[in-house]
Amino acid sequence: MVLIAVSSLTLGQGETKSWSNLSKAAEEVNFNKTTFSDSTKSSRIGGFMAYYFWETRESGQIIDSTLSKPFKSNFELLIPPTSKKNHYSINQIQQAVFEMKEYNGQKMMKKRFKIHPPKNRKEIIKVSIMRSKTSEYGSIIFVKTKNSITSQKAKNVLYFEMKHDGSMYFKSSSDSLILPFHHLQKLANIQYYVVTNLDASNQMIDQQVYAYNGENITSLLLKDNPMTAKRLLVFSNGYRGPNRNNDNSDNLVTTNDRFNYWLRLDKAFIKRLKPFEYFYIDGNFNINTSSHNNMLKAGFSLCAVKINRKKNSYRLLNSTPNVNGFNLRRAEGRIAGQAFLNTRCNSPACAETKDTLDIVCHSMGYSYALGFADVVATKVILGKCYIIAPESASIGGMDWALFNEVWQYGTNLDQPQADPVWQQDGIAPQLQVKGLEYLAAEKGGRVFFPSDWPIKNFVDSHMLYNYFWMFDNIRKGEKGYIH
Repeated sequence: MVLIAVSSLTLGQGETKSWSNLSKAAEEVNFNKTTFSDSTKSSRIGGFMAYYFWETRESGQIIDSTLSKPFKSNFELLIPPTSKKNHYSINQIQQAVFEMKEYNGQKMMKKRFKIHPPKNRKEIIKVSIMRSKTSEYGSIIFVKTKNSITSQKAKNVLYFEMKHDGSMYFKSSSDSLILPFHHLQKLANIQYYVVTNLDASNQMIDQQVYAYNGENITSLLLKDNPMTAKRLLVFSNGYRGPNRNNDNSDNLVTTNDRFNYWLRLDKAFIKRLKPFEYFYIDGNFNINTSSHNNMLKAGFSLCAVKINRKKNSYRLLNSTPNVNGFNLRRAEGRIAGQAFLNTRCNSPACAETKDTLDIVCHSMGYSYALGFADVVATKVILGKCYIIAPESASIGGMDWALFNEVWQYGTNLDQPQADPVWQQDGIAPQLQVKGLEYLAAEKGGRVFFPSDWPIKNFVDSHMLYNYFWMFDNIRKGEKGYIH
């Protein structure tokens, strides 16, 4: 079996995938090759660094079939400038960069990574890649020439020239959209690329501006009228289970549920709220950031509740909040908030438009959503906030009066007539969201499981598949009605 070995020069996070798993993950983030003529149907991904790969001839002409813009990331990944000449392909480098980008474990970055290429290759290829976190917008370019592959950090906007014979060349990068053909110059808030068309005399005859996903936004830029404010919706997921315990959030913003977390409950929200567009952020972090502190304590709590059911002792639940873990997740959510502000649409005019934003969060996604809201609160109009089974909710809140409505759904642990211990949410023992008690009754509060609900226990009382009663049992005009 043939292997590609990827070596790292920095500390970070990661995992090893088989070729089939890598290919599957690659499809989810548009890893397959895309060119400048892409359809605008590509999913938008909000991240600080946009990646480009291409191969050039000796003249600098881009070989069109090699040009790829496969993903964004919140990491800078670069080949060290001291790397020797190499003979691997641009596709192999792209695979190596993808592998490094996806590594999100808790442990120290491994020195080598292995991915399985097609069987027709025999040599082991070693690639050194530097990796570091970033919170600054920009681009990373990987270019293969005849004898080597180089990488460089560039600014938000890449400029290309298209000659009359169809050949394309990379010219420069800038933090601004500079369009002399359209007499326009504007600071860029996210990543774009500009294609300048030349005639046979190398005179400019046109300039077109594209968003990273391939959408032509030239006409949007040339409009004088301000953008129309829209209603948007953000889903903030929580813990993705023991198998993903070390897969901490990469803080990306996506337009699809890439982890299949929401079990179609998101579709119910979308149908009821009717947003213009919806986004997903990932609040998954290691269980040591939760009130359980570790997997062993979670298991002990589950067993204790089952064995001592008749005692009905709430002390069997791990309900003491984890302050440090909660605050860590909130801080990471702020990164997603910044990425969202520059991803909600592809036009720079977005920064001047106040959309109405609704938020749905679950479990660990509550603290993550708080950090997200910390950043976006002054840039949007906060609409409805629906908080499902939040983890350690009593630790932190915000000025909930900024929202039109705020509702918390789950079991009753800390209020009069509390549910018996064996019906409690043991995954995230339910404490009241901090500050929720100050809202007027018509603007928010607690909504508990229906009294006759048949499925309430340590695990099921937390799981999203058990929360469709929010739509089926709550009537218009009642507390917690979703609209």
